[in-house]
Amino acid sequence: MAMSKAEYLPQEIIIDILSRLPAKKQWAIGSVLPTKLDRVSNMNNICLEWLNKQSPRSILYSISFGTTSSFSDREIKKLAMGLEQSKQRFIWVLRDADRGDIFTEEARKVELPEGYEERVREVALVVREWAPQLEIWTHSLTGGFMSHCGWNSCIESITMGVPIAAWPMHSDQPKNGFLVL
Repeated sequence: MAMSKAEYLPQEIIIDILSRLPAKKQWAIGSVLPTKLDRVSNMNNICLEWLNKQSPRSILYSISFGTTSSFSDREIKKLAMGLEQSKQRFIWVLRDADRGDIFTEEARKVELPEGYEERVREVALVVREWAPQLEIWTHSLTGGFMSHCGWNSCIESITMGVPIAAWPMHSDQPKNGFLVL
């Protein structure tokens, strides 16, 4: 049994629910997400600085596909061109998982079309390192999230009230994507 916000239920209700379950082991794992997000610890983060210069609800916290999904170079370039042509504002987090072959030891930077980052500089931020995802989602300017629909991303997005543009790829992601739409 899993309950994410059991602390909000009266203790006697929790005890009653648990007493009706078959005699199986149960573990209390606590909240998956913080119940309160403290103000950003690093206000100088480049993502947050960029967000603060944009119009309200104008940002699609665009691309973050988790750690087990990856794209080929061709797919990355096609996605980049589509985002550029959309003229929408976005933050795109490109990490090692996006490099195509997650099983290779080869370290390589994800290649975007030539001159891409310079061309989209006014409407987009491409981040090649860690980004404060929860802080971005709770920022008043963030209007949506393009996601692979991994369980954690879905729960975080739903909890933070950020709509999901679903792009499920494998495993539980298609089912999660269907359920959040």
